[in-house]
Amino acid sequence: MRFCLFAWIVVGALLLPHGVLAAPETIVLFPEGGQVTDVREIAGESQEIVWELRGQVAPDSVRVRLPDGGTIEGLQTSRVELEAEEVAPELVSKVETAKRQLEKLRVRQQAAESEVALIQGLADAGEVDWEQSTSWREQLEAALHRSSALGEDIASINATLTAAQDEIDRLLQQPRWRVQVRISELPAGGAEAELHYRLNDCGWDPLYRVEGLSEQGEVRFTWRARIHQQSGLKWSGVDMTVATVPPRTRLRPPEVPDWIMRPQPEVRPMAKQAGETAMLAAEDSRSARAPHHTAATGFSLWHVGRMDLADGEQQVVTLEDRTLAAEFTRLARPERSNQVFVRAALASPLERDLLQGPGQFFLDGVFLRQQRLDAVGQELFFGTDPFVQAKMRSRTIQSGDEGVLARRQTRRWEWDIALTNKRQRPVDVRVELAAAQSRHEDIRVEQEFSTPAKRQENRYFLDLTVPAQGEREARMTVRAEAPKDMPVWWGR
Repeated sequence: MRFCLFAWIVVGALLLPHGVLAAPETIVLFPEGGQVTDVREIAGESQEIVWELRGQVAPDSVRVRLPDGGTIEGLQTSRVELEAEEVAPELVSKVETAKRQLEKLRVRQQAAESEVALIQGLADAGEVDWEQSTSWREQLEAALHRSSALGEDIASINATLTAAQDEIDRLLQQPRWRVQVRISELPAGGAEAELHYRLNDCGWDPLYRVEGLSEQGEVRFTWRARIHQQSGLKWSGVDMTVATVPPRTRLRPPEVPDWIMRPQPEVRPMAKQAGETAMLAAEDSRSARAPHHTAATGFSLWHVGRMDLADGEQQVVTLEDRTLAAEFTRLARPERSNQVFVRAALASPLERDLLQGPGQFFLDGVFLRQQRLDAVGQELFFGTDPFVQAKMRSRTIQSGDEGVLARRQTRRWEWDIALTNKRQRPVDVRVELAAAQSRHEDIRVEQEFSTPAKRQENRYFLDLTVPAQGEREARMTVRAEAPKDMPVWWGR
């Protein structure tokens, strides 16, 4: 015998007396919470509307609107406390029935265990002879089997009862609210009533996918939303809109501060310095508290459309899927690492205010890494290219003296830069190297390369094409000299 009380768990909600459970019609979902709208048809002679709400409702956010006409005389939102029998009467009844059946099973199990003890006692007392041994074993096995089966039934019911009680506790913990609205002067033919409120136990998380397609010169950016809700209700056919941040509203304007001019008191030097420090700290504090306004509207909206979402479930929807033109380059800094990094310069910026969330980076179909993403500038790095390497090897380091009577000391370095490409197509690599710089007029420096190089400030750049399944080399030579009696740190 097996019992499954999960089938008894009531899916749905208890309609409280004198009210109708609000069913979301439209939802504007924010990262934390959502703005919910429910629409009802009301008769022309109605004088009161009662809604029952479930979930983490912000009571101060409850608003009612009569778009077809009518007057709202008053609105009251109150918390409703219920007993288990009111929240899930069928579930409570079934649980009580199962408890009674469980008690009967325990009595039967005790009887089976007593039978096992009795049969074993006969053998212990020597009252079972050879001719009776077969029958004795069969009786013992049957009694043991009954006891074991009853134990399994009891364990199954106990586990299911625990789950059922957890479900009742969860339903009891879900807040319930009653919204009562007094109305008058409705159109004779009836009207619609809109209920608006903020629900806190729902929201969405951003998910990003950034894929670099170096051969096509494109970056594909996908922004998804993982929608979740724990309101205790199933959302069926709700018209869903996803927003980055909720619009801020206030009932009254901010106060205008007084404008006061007065003499500045003279302060001692140390006190003046402390005052300036405190003033700077206060300005930094005010700056840190100021809202960061990055768009004209302050937030972004995506209309997802109709969707279903059960309580406790998650659903992923795509908000944007864009392809951006980009110029790909591979950047090597062989003085610091053998790795070659992939960089994409976007032709135009993404122009989206991103919420911080996990992002997956791909390059030419290969997964690279996952990291937090909160902004996409005009330059993107895709990490290292596993098929391209840059190595820098020192060939010679020479030192000596030169000039009349050896009045100057000299140094000479040579390095070979080797690029390896294991891809099936050529790749362009920009090699970035430090420019040797003199910090004294008597220290002279010359730096040469075996291939054309461009200098920008304190860096040299070599643009090299590495053949498919091949290598490309370049050489860097640096010569430096200084007065013989000058202590010099050569930097290498």
